[in-house]
Amino acid sequence: MRKLMLALAATVAFAGSALAEPVRISVGSYNLNNLPFPVAAGLGLYEKEGLEVTVENFASGGSKTLQA
Repeated sequence: MRKLMLALAATVAFAGSALAEPVRISVGSYNLNNLPFPVAAGLGLYEKEGLEVTVENFASGGSKTLQA
């Protein structure tokens, strides 16, 4: 585990900053498993890190999910 954390830290440290691309996170419903995504968006945590994130809820059915 320690080697994995060291490898991740080295990757982040040497990664250059790139322009943020829009990211869309699609969730099936706002349950405990998916709740951190809209909460982070509401708190502005994605923007703070330079990310443009849109969280979409597809709780209304499978047809909307297939269209995405």
